[in-house]
Amino acid sequence: MSLDHFPALAIDAIFYALLFGAAVSDLLRFRIPNAIVLAIAVLFLAAAMAAPGKVDWLSHLGAGVTVLVCAAFMFHFNLMGGGDAKMLAAVAFWTGFAALLPFLVVVSVIGGLLALVLLVLRFVCKRLPSVDWPRLLLPGNPMPYGVAIGGGAAVARFLFPAF
Repeated sequence: MSLDHFPALAIDAIFYALLFGAAVSDLLRFRIPNAIVLAIAVLFLAAAMAAPGKVDWLSHLGAGVTVLVCAAFMFHFNLMGGGDAKMLAAVAFWTGFAALLPFLVVVSVIGGLLALVLLVLRFVCKRLPSVDWPRLLLPGNPMPYGVAIGGGAAVARFLFPAF
């Protein structure tokens, strides 16, 4: 491997680390730090500048803004958390319109699986003897959708070349 690929590999490694950090933070605290969301968005600029080919800036900007508007609408009606909305939009800058739909489908599938797992775990934990369960496992708490967004972004980045 030549050093020509190093910038792209480093950017990808940072991207995956940021996704992981956001997912873990959401899992543990039901909060995605703004610094991580901003870093994901800014890292796209570095990735685009390091890209060997031409970047369709309007597609990437349009996807990010479209998702931000839709997610803000969902946040307004309490259908999505604010951190989730911002993170989804930041990752959408990476996808552009070309990979936006596959990304959203993968996020939805992972989110559905996560919801099922949490429902089962919360059901079981509720019926077990009184133990000091983590907040994540207590019924009535939100779902850490940053986990699904991070997982969906990682899978989509790996599977879809347009990402």
